[in-house]
Amino acid sequence: MTKLASIDVGTNSVLLLIAEIDPQGKITPLHDEARITRLGEGFGKDKILKPEAMERTFEVLKRYVDLARSYKVSEIRAVGTSALRDAENREVFLNRVKSELGLSIEVISGEREAWLTYRACVLAFPKLTGKTLMLDIGGGSTEFIFGDREHLEQMVSLNIGSVRATEMFLHSDPIGEEEFQSLHHYLQDKIRPVLNPYKKNLSHLIGVAGTVTTLAAMDLEMIPYNPSIIHGFRLTRGRLDQLLDKMKKMTLVERKKLPGLDPGRADVIVAGGLILKVVLEETELEEVIVSDWGIRHGLLESKI
Repeated sequence: MTKLASIDVGTNSVLLLIAEIDPQGKITPLHDEARITRLGEGFGKDKILKPEAMERTFEVLKRYVDLARSYKVSEIRAVGTSALRDAENREVFLNRVKSELGLSIEVISGEREAWLTYRACVLAFPKLTGKTLMLDIGGGSTEFIFGDREHLEQMVSLNIGSVRATEMFLHSDPIGEEEFQSLHHYLQDKIRPVLNPYKKNLSHLIGVAGTVTTLAAMDLEMIPYNPSIIHGFRLTRGRLDQLLDKMKKMTLVERKKLPGLDPGRADVIVAGGLILKVVLEETELEEVIVSDWGIRHGLLESKI
């Protein structure tokens, strides 16, 4: 048995997985955790990571590294995605993490991010057949992965995520209908060209990462979060529409009280849900299969 840890440093959250991997490649999680640090908060057009955002993320990484080492893992593999890809001052953060924690964070391309998501989905749903779209809605970007169990056909990464979309369009509290519709149209214009070549041939949509797992937990009114129930849950387009209609009429304070919704995600969940809504509309699929597995699992497989 090999014991490894993987860390996914995203725009909105930081995820840790500590697991054992047997010689056949089976992953047995020992510890799985996610913390919202909002590294990309206020990122804006200047593409500068804010000091307070870097500090929040650093403190979570310090805890993760200490925890991983307490499990006596043979290696910690860490990657950074959208915010770190685009940040002008990313070296300030990366150098501090390396110097003080001894952790090297590999800043990966959108294509590499998509590949890791693809491998995680193949591992997570071994019995799923047919052409599949794997969707990873992040804070700063969204990855679209088309393929089946045997082949990855196409990977597309768009600089549209729940945090960026919120900061661009949703400024009122509660969210104004004009703002909501403007974001809806913007997302349609960006996403439709990606999906058009594939939508008639897709059998399944798998949703990865915090936006989709949170929406599933909200549909179930789940407290506390239970990954074994969320993983494989099927969220229908009708239920998603009901959740969005409810949330956009609520204030931020009211949304924070909704069962299944982490308060730290309450301000960006509507934008994230709208991205999923557009994907379901454009693919003409009626449901999304929810995956609790993601980049951190793909990273572990790549180290076998």
